[in-house]
Amino acid sequence: MAMRCALGSSRARIVRQLLVEAVIQSLLGATAGIVLAKIELHAIVTSMPAQISRYVAGWDSVGLSGRTMAYSATVALVAGIVAGLAPALAATRVNLVEQLKLGSRSVAGAAKSHRLRNLLAGAQVMLATALVASAALIAASMYTMLHQTMRFAPQQTLVMDMSLPMATYDSAAKQAAFLGDSLKRLQGLPGVKSASFTTGLPYNNTGVWWQDLSIAGEQAQAGELRTTQRLMVSPGYVESLGVPLLQGRMLSPSDGMQSVPVALISQRLAKMYFGSKNPIGQQILLGKGKDATAPLTVVGVVADVIYTWVDQTPQPAVYLTVAQFPAPSGTYMVRTDGDPMLLAAPARQALAGIDARVPVNSVESYDRFLHDSLIGLTYAASNLAMDAGIALLLCGLGIFGVMANLVTERMHEIGIRFAMGADRAAVLRLMLSRSLVITGIGLAAGLGLAFEMNRLLASLLEGIRALQGAILIAAAFAVALISIFAGYIPARRAAAVDPTSALRAE
Repeated sequence: MAMRCALGSSRARIVRQLLVEAVIQSLLGATAGIVLAKIELHAIVTSMPAQISRYVAGWDSVGLSGRTMAYSATVALVAGIVAGLAPALAATRVNLVEQLKLGSRSVAGAAKSHRLRNLLAGAQVMLATALVASAALIAASMYTMLHQTMRFAPQQTLVMDMSLPMATYDSAAKQAAFLGDSLKRLQGLPGVKSASFTTGLPYNNTGVWWQDLSIAGEQAQAGELRTTQRLMVSPGYVESLGVPLLQGRMLSPSDGMQSVPVALISQRLAKMYFGSKNPIGQQILLGKGKDATAPLTVVGVVADVIYTWVDQTPQPAVYLTVAQFPAPSGTYMVRTDGDPMLLAAPARQALAGIDARVPVNSVESYDRFLHDSLIGLTYAASNLAMDAGIALLLCGLGIFGVMANLVTERMHEIGIRFAMGADRAAVLRLMLSRSLVITGIGLAAGLGLAFEMNRLLASLLEGIRALQGAILIAAAFAVALISIFAGYIPARRAAAVDPTSALRAE
């Protein structure tokens, strides 16, 4: 650059040349990025389950529009200008006399430029650490949730949605009669271990019905809001999930229209609203005013079940029997010893034998239902994992770039060190120490950022707190390994340089 200025080139021309080079590199990178985006988008569209894609209009035709590609190209252009402008301006602020006098023996670049490069490389290490740790925690949470659902034996369970036509089933008695008859027919199918009905499945993506709750004979404190999840289920549903009974008894087939209304409550509800009192025998009401239920006698307390995967905190729940509180719509759960889909056709026929006008939809295994319910988190985890891989790549490239530039700048110094008797191991340690310092500072900052991000994730996702320390250490180790390897390659090149050639080139 000093030579160009000495020969008459204007600073504006030099800046323009460097900016053109930076912009061309950015646009080439943007082109490659758009190609990768099209490949990734195609993979997402083709792998989306049909049960989910049908709720998103035009999902099959999703693609990169001209506006999107133009926006990406603009961002790349601006990035190229911003990234190229500062070094381009710095290159024109050279002392022509000193640079021409010293030639290539001078260490190119000012200390401020070195600090900026080191800062950018450290920032890449920091962001890579935080992103890799967060991606690993989300993946671990995903595995934890899927592992927890295995206790419901989803691979041996068939689920079917049903909705009674209100024109025909316009009374609670008719709805209760259909539900009772349908469960008997499903239970009688060959290979069926149990058949039950519920208005909400565990780990569904739509949640369950919430209602106000009050305790008979007890006045709520001012400003206190008591609410609970309400589920109408058939006797045997809770047992089929393997949910343990903690106190009292389960719902029974003898709990019918003519008997006292009863309720089964969750452990969370018992702790929140009854405290140290024994809830068995207590009476609760759901709803307010004229819409409130009759007093419900608590007959049992069962362990908590998570019904909405978005919130992993156990929520209070009340289970009512469909014999007393029939539901016009809900889901059948049919357990079998083998492949549940083999029961799909017989189960449809069994329900059609009662009333062929009753629609039965979404006949699938509970395992498939859980997969579709958690598909959003699956995509988020996979995309974040891909971003974490890109962050690791950028982290390695950043360290490699700084170290390669450092070796080039200090080639003359390295030759002199060899000439003065330094061995190759000492030069390797000298060069590698710079990358270790950058990596160490970036890791320390990255772990702090990752800890704060993971504390937020721990309040949203399941199983993160127990794994947080191990995953943070693993993420830091992965980033450190990539960074050290990226710094080792230029450092080894420096240690392998021929001192005679280095001094002669100068």
